[in-house]
Amino acid sequence: MECEVNRFACIGSEMTGDLYYIHRPELERILLERTVKYAKGGSINVVGLHRMGKSSLVHNTLVTKAEDFYKQNIIIARISADSKGNVNIFFKDMAKAVYKIMKKYGDIDDDLNDSYEAVKKLNVIEDGTSELESFFEIIKESGKRVVLIIDEFDNVSKLFENYESGFGVLRTLASQEETRVAFVYVSRRTAEQIESKIQGVSEFHNNLEVMYVKSFSDEELKEYFKINECSGVKLSDEEKKKLIEITGGQPYWSDILLAEYKKAKDKGITTDLEKIFQENRRRIYEEYGNMIRVLNEGKNPLGNKLYQLVFGPAEPDCTDLDADALYDYGIIVNKKNMQLISDKFKEYMELKEKEFNFYPIWHKTETGLREILKNKLEKQYRKEWENIILDQYCLKPKYIMEKLNIYFFKNQKPEPYIDKDNQKKYYIKNYFLSDNLYKASDQKRKMLRENEFKEDAVITLLEAIFTRGLFLLCEFEYKELNFEKIFGNKDKFVEKALHLSEARNSYSHATDMLLKDGFKRKTKEYCEALCESIDKFLKKN
Repeated sequence: MECEVNRFACIGSEMTGDLYYIHRPELERILLERTVKYAKGGSINVVGLHRMGKSSLVHNTLVTKAEDFYKQNIIIARISADSKGNVNIFFKDMAKAVYKIMKKYGDIDDDLNDSYEAVKKLNVIEDGTSELESFFEIIKESGKRVVLIIDEFDNVSKLFENYESGFGVLRTLASQEETRVAFVYVSRRTAEQIESKIQGVSEFHNNLEVMYVKSFSDEELKEYFKINECSGVKLSDEEKKKLIEITGGQPYWSDILLAEYKKAKDKGITTDLEKIFQENRRRIYEEYGNMIRVLNEGKNPLGNKLYQLVFGPAEPDCTDLDADALYDYGIIVNKKNMQLISDKFKEYMELKEKEFNFYPIWHKTETGLREILKNKLEKQYRKEWENIILDQYCLKPKYIMEKLNIYFFKNQKPEPYIDKDNQKKYYIKNYFLSDNLYKASDQKRKMLRENEFKEDAVITLLEAIFTRGLFLLCEFEYKELNFEKIFGNKDKFVEKALHLSEARNSYSHATDMLLKDGFKRKTKEYCEALCESIDKFLKKN
């Protein structure tokens, strides 16, 4: 049965009412239990990427039932941490929102009124927040408690730039018995990330429960499809499967496609979801781009690490904790095989990398170089190739086994070997091996001991060496390993190596956006040229 109301007429806005909102029972339960079900209540951080339905969830779970909660002496108030405001307005708005609700129900007495007037005159930076605390103490003494929703909480990183005590004020209002305000912080990043952006470390998040809002679950999708039928969008089982394949059940992406589906149906034209996606690809790609930008906000850019985890190669600072964070956000849906939220999003990531950066093709390039080096070094130096390379480039022979093991497992670094007759050559070689190789080897071996790699994992010098060291080793062994037959002129190879090392360093430090398109295109061309040479060699060998 169709409804007169078109659910898709307001996509992208906060969804309210039974004809629009998709219930999310488990998240609603957590939110209610944390804030209103128990006598003291507690604060919660509702986290999710943009347009995952965070505000809709909070509104429909708490705000729409505010009148019923007020009868239970629970005040549900709501403000926004708008970046256009300032810290004084922010804290005054907290009191204003609560005061307005109590005035609506005629519950203002002289003490509360006087306290609110004092808050209105407050200059937080100069006067402190004792008047604000007194305001909430009076409310608590009256037998009521406050649940205060703060939308767009990410913006407090701007509001508190010159008032770091702001986080402490919120923590005090939430934790001290005299006030006990239950805060609902709605944000894209966690409260810990938001505070650490300003203060380096975060204590603010310690009394918060974090709840992530991701794509629709299987049960939520059933309600989603059922409600959409009311707007004239009835999908076949095959179409439902296709929609999930394209969007991963992300609410807004799904709404975009189904809004266009309805338009097509009303016009009597094709409703093929793949075709609709292709026709609206730019619009959805903009959403993908927004998501990557959000992930790259803050001190730990997850967008770049997402590329590393999915396509490789992963830098040593890309950890399991980063994978956990991306899983919490719902971008990675299976950590075992690094499966992304949707195949279309993966296609987008591949497209962007092929256009501008170089991770997918770089992974192939670097893996190929390591394979060729290992092949050539084993043929040239037999089974002792690692010891010979260490002897030649870094260590005195007596250190090769005994001292190397001491360093790996007791963190004692062997003395480097400098050939006095050829100091410059050995200085360069010692630099890349001792400073890069050892750091990488040590980290990987530590992970071995912590069972983050399989017990039988083989880690050679080549797996441990960083990008620049890898190219330098190729350069120094160019003649001995007859690389000219594989890569051609040595000077041309060195030119490519220097360029790729510079590009790799920029991407690793999240500064690739500063690189010009011409530089990025050259990066791609050099990787492709090296890969072509590598493929030819590997096919023959």
